[in-house]
Amino acid sequence: GLGLIQIAPAAGGVVIGTSPTIDVKAVSPSTTVGDTISIMRGKHTIRAGGEGRYNENNYALNFFTRGQIQFLSFNDFLTGSPFVTVFGSGIGNRSLRATDINLFVQDDWKVTRKLTLNLGLRYELDLPPFDTRGRLATFDPGLYQPGGTPPNTGYVQAGNVISQYSVAGMPKVDKRVLKSIDPNNFAPRFGFAYSPLVNDKLVIRGGYGIFYSRTSFQYITLNVIAPPTFVFGARVLPPLSDPYFAAPAQSAFPTLVPGVALSGTLFDRNIRTPYIQQANLNLQYQFAHDLLLEAGYVGTRGVNLFRQIAINQAALASDQHPIVNAITGQTITTNTPANAALRAPYQGVSVNGFFQNQSTAQSVYHSFQASLTKRMSHGVQFLASYT
Repeated sequence: GLGLIQIAPAAGGVVIGTSPTIDVKAVSPSTTVGDTISIMRGKHTIRAGGEGRYNENNYALNFFTRGQIQFLSFNDFLTGSPFVTVFGSGIGNRSLRATDINLFVQDDWKVTRKLTLNLGLRYELDLPPFDTRGRLATFDPGLYQPGGTPPNTGYVQAGNVISQYSVAGMPKVDKRVLKSIDPNNFAPRFGFAYSPLVNDKLVIRGGYGIFYSRTSFQYITLNVIAPPTFVFGARVLPPLSDPYFAAPAQSAFPTLVPGVALSGTLFDRNIRTPYIQQANLNLQYQFAHDLLLEAGYVGTRGVNLFRQIAINQAALASDQHPIVNAITGQTITTNTPANAALRAPYQGVSVNGFFQNQSTAQSVYHSFQASLTKRMSHGVQFLASYT
């Protein structure tokens, strides 16, 4: 079909043609098997169970494969003077698979009439996804050797890649590409409820738990439209007779296109399963039969959270701290846009367009929460709260 043509987009102009994302298709079925048993013995109520889940994600991401042309004005359109064009080519289809295995046991123990304990442990093995044909590759900064250029240094590909999609000279690693499946995801849970007074007007509750969250397939999805399986190219002020950059045919991929700086969003091989630590302590006191005060602390801490980092930012040079380019041998002591690529840690890679998805972010939340509830007549209730 016809590619996308934009005429005077900044002025709310005309759009003709096909969206660059029209060829995106996805099917994501999953199969789940699980069971739970409950046992009551004296003061104990014990529950245990498990769940197995098989996840599939089959999709095709063919972005900009029909091309996009932008004209700044209608006059430019009439004279055939494009401002910028974008074109993409490559292998956008994937067949991802991932398995989850979850086990848990919990004991609700009524120690006395005034004290109840909740004790539990959960284990989650959320295996990282892999592609059935091994069409996964990423850039590993730890394997980059100064003086070299990808793919001979830095890039790795899945160990289960079939010959049709294997890149010559690119090292093969595990089929999931990550360095670890993160098998130690144990999540303890603890809670209690205690009423210390004889009249039971005061209740103290508290708890702590770790909660894991399976990573979505998003970090791999973004990787699909990045080298070596895909390439984007833009041309500024190109001739209308030949508007797009010379991208290889789809049959030539995976490949790293000579002369095109590597760009896109790849994933860190050290990705781990994100988890949240949650803790709370709550005091509830009944002043009268219709007046209740609650006050408590709630805190959370997020670990191994996802974020996106530009990993090829140019370093700052000076006379006291010069930068020597590993390929050219040039000594740089100034900082200009023209020498930014020479000051970047990885050569042959875009300075401002090369990103890495990492699970290295953290978050912290602390709060004091209080509420006063007054029960009125005829079913009316008044609530005042503060956080």
